Amino acid sequence: LQTLTLSSVRSITTATLLAITECLSSSSIQTLNLQACDLVTDDGVRCIFEKCGRNLRELNIGYCRLLTDKSFDVLQSSSSPSSTSPLALLPNAPVPSHSINLGSSSAVLPPTKILCPSLSTLYLTRLPLITDKTLTVLMTLASTNFARGTSPGITYLDIQGCKAVTS
Repeated sequence: LQTLTLSSVRSITTATLLAITECLSSSSIQTLNLQACDLVTDDGVRCIFEKCGRNLRELNIGYCRLLTDKSFDVLQSSSSPSSTSPLALLPNAPVPSHSINLGSSSAVLPPTKILCPSLSTLYLTRLPLITDKTLTVLMTLASTNFARGTSPGITYLDIQGCKAVTS
């Protein structure tokens, strides 16, 4: 199974997503559409990243209005690279940090986990609780994946109607 579309299935809950991701974790799911699944929560999205992120190229979680920045916390790690990280294979490899210019300020961010090395398209359409914090995490993920040669990074990001995003 490479594509799964469950858009507007209003009965999809975190428990449902846990069951689905258990079934999909060993598959090569590339596209997952959960647009307007009203009951999808941060825990459900984190489970998708952890269980299905390896091959995931496109994720549509637009209009899932319960989602917050916590959905994306799993993509960011403040610990050193794990043993599965390509950098961990290099002797005396430095732990990378990334400096991102956010308008008038810069932020140095910790290394990110390689949970979604192929993610290139992400729909966050009309998620009222998503803030600049999520955008920072996503841009760090994209730049890390690009620098490691695992993907060209996120090439399409839809944040239309995310009212808590400031710039």
